[in-house]
Amino acid sequence: MLTRLLGLSPPRSHDVWFSRNINNNELQDWMLVVKTRKYELLRMPEGDFVLNIGREPYWSPEGERATPSRRTQGRCRREYDSWIMVNIGWSTLSGTEIDRCFATTRPLFPPRLSWTQCQDFLRRFVVQLVGSQSLHWRFFLDNTALERLTVLQLPPPPAVLLQEYQQAQGQAQGQGQSSMQRRIDNFNAMNAGAMRVQAQNMALNNQLMQNNR
Repeated sequence: MLTRLLGLSPPRSHDVWFSRNINNNELQDWMLVVKTRKYELLRMPEGDFVLNIGREPYWSPEGERATPSRRTQGRCRREYDSWIMVNIGWSTLSGTEIDRCFATTRPLFPPRLSWTQCQDFLRRFVVQLVGSQSLHWRFFLDNTALERLTVLQLPPPPAVLLQEYQQAQGQAQGQGQSSMQRRIDNFNAMNAGAMRVQAQNMALNNQLMQNNR
């Protein structure tokens, strides 16, 4: 308690997340998330990229995967078509310090960035944030290497993570099929009940007719 009051407690570590989205063999965006701050480099129709900055206090990787724009994850119609998100390390910087790092990096680039300028921005920004690196740090470095100028030169998605995404997608599809089957079973049960009631009513009417005779 005393160390925390004196400001001597160790700073809290925050996950640093990196993602890329490739669809129809075209890079759609790069994204970086740290301490509720989301930085997206979005591809424009002209081919260059614009930087979109957002704050999401309740952001989570699970919530990001569930958003409609990310539902291409794990679909490999082509070798590189997928959305993939990885933890690339951890940062102990405060929100104010992160904002300061961004404020010193963003003016180095124009309003619209080229492919290589996106890579350069991400590399310059991230190295200021990450204090300790995860197993996927190399994946980030390979994506932001300035000599990688096309989608086919980018590293493929980590096989383990891609397999996990495909399994999760398959489970979601299976749950959807189970839900549909339950609706069909319920519909059939309702029809069967209605037919039983109709048969009972017909039998009762026949009995009444016989009694009247």
